[in-house]
Amino acid sequence: LVAAGLLIANLWCRFACPTGGLLELFKRFSLFRVFKTSACNDCNACLKVCEMGTRPDEPNCTNCGDCLKSCPVDAIKLGRKRV
Repeated sequence: LVAAGLLIANLWCRFACPTGGLLELFKRFSLFRVFKTSACNDCNACLKVCEMGTRPDEPNCTNCGDCLKSCPVDAIKLGRKRV
């Protein structure tokens, strides 16, 4: 696990942590979340700054908000996503 953790970022948190799995179940019921808007141009700037190696609204996104300021077109928001 330690050796694989050197190759895969946040291996324990993403695939083995029981707390992370439980939080993933409750994430869909959160009132506020980090999400992409339709202005997203898929430049992957958010992916480069994310410690979990994901984009907003994708699996393993922890809604930490590190990506909010990284988007050059301001397509990442924090709040309630309108459907």
